[in-house]
Amino acid sequence: KNTQTEKLLTRSIQLTQALQKNRLALERSNDELEQFVYTVSHDLKAPMVTSMGFIGIIRKLADQGKYDQAIQKLDKVTSSIERMGQLTSDLLELSRIGRIDVDMKKIDLNILLKQLAQSQQEQLQSAGLQFIVQSRLPVIVGNESRVLQLFENIVSNAIKYVRNPEQAPFLEIGSIIEQDHHLIYCKDNGPGIELAFQQKVFALFYRLDTQPEGTGIGLAIAKKVMRSHGGDIWIESTGGKGTTFWLKFPIVNEQAKEAEYDL
Repeated sequence: KNTQTEKLLTRSIQLTQALQKNRLALERSNDELEQFVYTVSHDLKAPMVTSMGFIGIIRKLADQGKYDQAIQKLDKVTSSIERMGQLTSDLLELSRIGRIDVDMKKIDLNILLKQLAQSQQEQLQSAGLQFIVQSRLPVIVGNESRVLQLFENIVSNAIKYVRNPEQAPFLEIGSIIEQDHHLIYCKDNGPGIELAFQQKVFALFYRLDTQPEGTGIGLAIAKKVMRSHGGDIWIESTGGKGTTFWLKFPIVNEQAKEAEYDL
């Protein structure tokens, strides 16, 4: 009876933990849904309103016979529509993460980042950004296309935002092991991110600097990719002293199944 009681207690604890995990996943999905609704009602509406405003101006100019001026305004309409299309595309990409990424396999980050550096070589040179990848990075288990997308977003952000008037800008990627996790650090010597904004940058469409092109979805995608791999992402930074993105990947044995991931 004692053995049976212990088994029932163990099973009860497992079910409680599973329930807690599902509750947290549901809360996270609700938060994402709220952000999505806000985005549709606000961020996607803005370029539409802009387009309609310029279309009204074009009509007035056309009625006045000012066709050359009317044609010049079409560039504004085109720009707004293109931005709305990009926002829609990025939102669709965000919604797919974790739902259809079932192809999990071992990924050698040494190889993946070497390939990424080669593909981004022209952009890195144009930005004057030194890309440093430390040796002996770990082999993780994940969806290769999503992990590549994760690092592409981090490198893209560095290309856009890392500026240093005192020394050559760089992005360095390395790793350490902490208990049962691989911690990958992505460290730059850019302007840094103040503590008050270090959580906000992972929100949909949040941008600290609106000058470079972009939709502000890249870090939201990075956050969701890490969660779908049973990990996390966070920032360590002091204003004016660079930024370090930390990526936390669980160490998984070769027999791990897809069910261990929050897909």
